[in-house]
Amino acid sequence: KPWQPVMSTNASYIATILTIECDVNLQSQIESYLGSFRYNVVPFQSGQQALDMMPNLNPDLVLMALDDSHYNGFDMLKAMIARAPKTPIIVTSSSEDVDEVVEALHHGAWHYLKKPLTDLWVVKHAVEQTLERAHLLNLKAHYQNHLITEIQHRSDELSSLIDHLPVGLFRSGITLSGHFKMANPALVKMLGYPSVEALEKANINQFITDPSSLQHILDSITTTGQVNQHEVQITQLNGEQFWAAITARLVNEHLPEEAHIDGTIEDISKRKEAEETLSYQAFHDTLTNLPNRELLTERLEQQMISARRQNHYSALLFFDIDNFKNINDALGYSTGDTILKILADRIVDQVRENDTVARLSGDDFVVMLPKLQTSLEAAGFHAKHVAENIKRIIAEPITLSEHIHLLTASVGVVMFPGIGETATDLLQYADTALYAAKDSGKDSIQFFQPRMQEAVRNRLKIETELHNALDEQRFMLHYQPQLDNKGRCIGAESLVRLKNAQGGIISPAEFIPIIEESGLIHPVGLWILEASFKCLLSNPSLEHISINISVRQFYQPHFVETLKDMIHRYQVPVEKITLEITESMLLHNIDDAIRNMNELRDLGIRFAIDDFGTGYSCLSYLKKLPIDELKIDQSFVNDMTEDAAIVETIMSMATHFNLSVVAEGVETIEQRNLLNDMGCPIFQGYYFSRPLPDDMFKAFLTENE
Repeated sequence: KPWQPVMSTNASYIATILTIECDVNLQSQIESYLGSFRYNVVPFQSGQQALDMMPNLNPDLVLMALDDSHYNGFDMLKAMIARAPKTPIIVTSSSEDVDEVVEALHHGAWHYLKKPLTDLWVVKHAVEQTLERAHLLNLKAHYQNHLITEIQHRSDELSSLIDHLPVGLFRSGITLSGHFKMANPALVKMLGYPSVEALEKANINQFITDPSSLQHILDSITTTGQVNQHEVQITQLNGEQFWAAITARLVNEHLPEEAHIDGTIEDISKRKEAEETLSYQAFHDTLTNLPNRELLTERLEQQMISARRQNHYSALLFFDIDNFKNINDALGYSTGDTILKILADRIVDQVRENDTVARLSGDDFVVMLPKLQTSLEAAGFHAKHVAENIKRIIAEPITLSEHIHLLTASVGVVMFPGIGETATDLLQYADTALYAAKDSGKDSIQFFQPRMQEAVRNRLKIETELHNALDEQRFMLHYQPQLDNKGRCIGAESLVRLKNAQGGIISPAEFIPIIEESGLIHPVGLWILEASFKCLLSNPSLEHISINISVRQFYQPHFVETLKDMIHRYQVPVEKITLEITESMLLHNIDDAIRNMNELRDLGIRFAIDDFGTGYSCLSYLKKLPIDELKIDQSFVNDMTEDAAIVETIMSMATHFNLSVVAEGVETIEQRNLLNDMGCPIFQGYYFSRPLPDDMFKAFLTENE
């Protein structure tokens, strides 16, 4: 049955929701937003007042703030559950503590929403989910209670009930092997047997032929004593299969001779078919059965990724039937729909099996041609050839009800990769080219800004080489040791290098700017982090490893979450990680910088200011930012006679703010001694070692030890 509220104070409302929230603005927004969807929202700021009104309001759901300052959230949650144990409760909180989520759910909360609730659709979705779940649980409880009552109070009618139930009932041994000990007529019919006796002689394993499904059922029963609505394919006597939901429980598990499994098998084939139909309709046009915008967008996004990785060009063709509106206006939408279906079939016949033909709306068709050529010119020629073929078959006469329809089409084409970050971008570019084709007199093909694409192609050659470098593992890390004043190697800085196709080393000054501008800094930056973590794990004597973070990488929306996931995946000791950032990066967005740094520093990650003294070095941001280390730029170290005062000032600042100091670019014994006399604790530079590849760095560590 569709979901309907079990309780409601007003028939005009979907459900009654009691809210407890001290933030008046947020409460008002929730009340207004949910009210627009016909929910009766009863707001309270006082938890006690809401608790007192529970019996009178009898709400369908409670939405309460767990972090309210007027009451103890968990005590109020317990009180609410004690007052109305069957009423579902959604709790909200701004706390970052995962244990609080676990505790809230443990105490009986049905759902947990993290504040701030900037998107109230999330609240509505949680409400719908929870009400749906409550409804299903009520139905389940009602069914189970009814069955138990019938068994307890009408034992004399048990046989008749079993015989007439539409759901298959069975009893088996505790290993679900051997024969059925009991089966009802519904199960006999479901499995295609002539009688109960014939079924009880059959082996259970022949019905559940998938070993993993059978093992899942057994594991669930062994660990929890039951399995609920496990979906599995059942094989009938004639070999045909159907989808079923198995619910079973272990009975008398403490009495070995009487222990058995009782269960139900429900035919859910129609439900499965309905789900498949709904899923298909969600991603296909109902008129032509072609993929719709959603499915096209999904495939296009996948193809954009593939095209970048595999170094090939693809095309997106946007077709619009010229003056098609005249057909709908003159002959009606029925005729128009028939023509659209004919055109859809014609277009599909002109493309490859792995191409995608989609109908977006009206008379708009889009064709995606993946993996055309590795050359942009050749791929463009191929795309134009396909577009011309499709235009030709669209122009072939269509005869309907003695009317001959002669149609033309305008086409916009965009080639990728090279432009567009998202599928939406490419669709917009193709649409722009389409309108250019229409503006040029219709019945024509236009490529999206071909002159711009030529410039993009030149840049793309460089990007393609960089893409290949990542795929071909031509990036490498070199590690420059960092030593203390006793000569002990305590850490290293990771420095990325790139080998060309001939095996030579390309200067970072040549490829890093392109990586930054092209967006490749994200995958390359992730690779650098992973390689650095692996180095740290393989060299446990290192006290830390310093990793340079670019400005684009640092301000990427999910950088912090991605870094946390990598640390968890590699189980790297966070206290040994130092992220090097520049002064100019901090000025890019000081508030976001502080937020990201604080979140990572709370994990134990250290931060160093690289090339300190060359940018906007000032006491104000040293005081505000959660940094741990200053790296004196090598330009000051190289000219110690002129810049000794600057170095001493940096050392004094570091001492004042309790920061560590690393001197970069130390190339002579004189520089090292001067820095040591000034109290510099850590040195890095060619005097000690140039940046070393992994194997040589390991040898350096061994010799240093």
